[in-house]
Amino acid sequence: MITDLMTETEQDIQRKLSYSAALPVSKPGDKVQIYVRLRPTTEDTGTFQILSDTCLVANPPRTSRVTESVSSFHFSQVFKPETNQRELFEQTAYPIIQEALEGKNGLVFAYGVTNSGKTYTILGNAEQPGILPETFETLFKKSENFQITASYLEIYNEKVYDLLAAGPRRTFLQLLEKDGCVYVKDLEERPIKSFEEAKLMLESGQKNRQIGETKCNTDSSRSHCVFSLQLYQNDKPDAVFSKISIVDLAGCERGAKTGASGLRLQEASKINGSLMNLNRCLETLRYNQLHPKSERPVPFRSSKLTRMFQESLAGKQAGRIIMIVAVNPSVEEFDETLRTLQYSAIAKEVVTAPSKVVSRRYAAPSSCRSRSRVMDDGGSPSILKMEYGTDGHKKRKRPSIAASRDILAPQKSPDVPAVRSRASIAKDRSSIANKPPSTSRTRVQKKAEQTTAIHSRTKPKTAAVAPVNGPAFKKRVTVPATVVEVLTRDDDVQEQEVMLLRTEVEQLKDELQAKEAEYVQQEIHVRRELVNELNKQLDGMKASYEAKLEELRGELETANQANEKLAQEKTYFEGLCEKLQEQIDECEDEIRRIEARHAEELQELQTF
Repeated sequence: MITDLMTETEQDIQRKLSYSAALPVSKPGDKVQIYVRLRPTTEDTGTFQILSDTCLVANPPRTSRVTESVSSFHFSQVFKPETNQRELFEQTAYPIIQEALEGKNGLVFAYGVTNSGKTYTILGNAEQPGILPETFETLFKKSENFQITASYLEIYNEKVYDLLAAGPRRTFLQLLEKDGCVYVKDLEERPIKSFEEAKLMLESGQKNRQIGETKCNTDSSRSHCVFSLQLYQNDKPDAVFSKISIVDLAGCERGAKTGASGLRLQEASKINGSLMNLNRCLETLRYNQLHPKSERPVPFRSSKLTRMFQESLAGKQAGRIIMIVAVNPSVEEFDETLRTLQYSAIAKEVVTAPSKVVSRRYAAPSSCRSRSRVMDDGGSPSILKMEYGTDGHKKRKRPSIAASRDILAPQKSPDVPAVRSRASIAKDRSSIANKPPSTSRTRVQKKAEQTTAIHSRTKPKTAAVAPVNGPAFKKRVTVPATVVEVLTRDDDVQEQEVMLLRTEVEQLKDELQAKEAEYVQQEIHVRRELVNELNKQLDGMKASYEAKLEELRGELETANQANEKLAQEKTYFEGLCEKLQEQIDECEDEIRRIEARHAEELQELQTF
């Protein structure tokens, strides 16, 4: 390999240029594995160069808006443009099938800009079948002890549709959640028994897929498509053994380049929004893993795509994830492609291993949130609420005041009756009220004096409280030992609660400051993007108007020349008409003279 031949200096330079944090790539056992595939081109643009089997270097062209000189990325593997479909399948999706036969879930999805080869990677053609047909063939060769079902759906304009549903008008389906798992209501799940049935099912669904034409791609996918394979054991047909999901994402695109308008522009907006939210989820997951004490909520619910990816990214049944980044080396698509590589580098660092808590819920309602009784350091039981956020992570534990009081409350016993008469309670209150106050009493003593006679009518075993110095206290106050113990433990719980709340407030302040800083950075980034986009549009409009103005000037000059020529012709023809009119007048005069002479000659002849 090229990396093995590098010197330490060259490796250090490469590490400094790298967008990734370190040179080593992800291990084979990691959950998220990123593979990059370059699309073949007829010309060598030099924008992307494969430095090694795992390193890709991006060289911005002169037309790019990127200010950086060179960027280097490290992934699980980088495939050359001449890589065939079979080799790609064996390196990426084949381990998913092996793990599915062992009961593990898997997710494979293609990601990249429009017209980068995502659909070709997933579906392929008759000569070079893609990952999905290869999965069919391999799975049916090794699944003798399993029953297989399949479903095929698309997410179009943030609505889920069943691609296997009949009829020209398909109704959109609902995404629901049960026991922490997201599923599609009324989605058809068909049993398939052979490779031919699976292929026919895929072809039937492809006919219903939303495809449109843009300036960048004549057959542009306008929706995200998810093909799922469920495996059931023959001896346990009622429970899903494992699940494989293969996703063909729509490409991110810019309306200025694709020339989209109307419906196509709306589709592009929905596509870019869902892909941007997927990137935000990956960034937040990575942030939470780096900052476990100040976790942020992951916005899975912001789009249908991330809702469906939620179980794979942060679910209790999360399995291996394969992300295939399709790269178009075209100069025109460099900026968008570089952005996808940067997001992919972040995704490479995300670990999606499920938590050890088996009974995890995702954003479960309060009535469904699990509770567990544990023992504290002192051996006394306490109630801890275990709540889970939308990212599937367990929130910070905090003891409940009400639950702690219920546990610490004295139990009823025959020696300590719980009911007393009004007269007895009033007598005890008056005796406590007649005692002079003290300025040096503790909170436990204050509560003890007020609740001395509430727990028992008889004389239980008591614990003497030491007298307080001062003239106001001349008598010893005796309270039940159970009351003192309960109040002391209650005070400890409240003090712990206050400390936890103060810690939480400090964490929230830090998180708020981080959010504000992130908001400022995002606003600067968005404003810069808007300014660049507007400047580009203005430059295009200016160039277009200048070209139009130059064209109109040429037309005006041509028209002026034509007018001058017409004026000259008019002058010429006017002179010609005058000359002809003079000739006509002369002819008429000559005719009159001839008529007069003939008349004279005729008269002379008549005279003779």
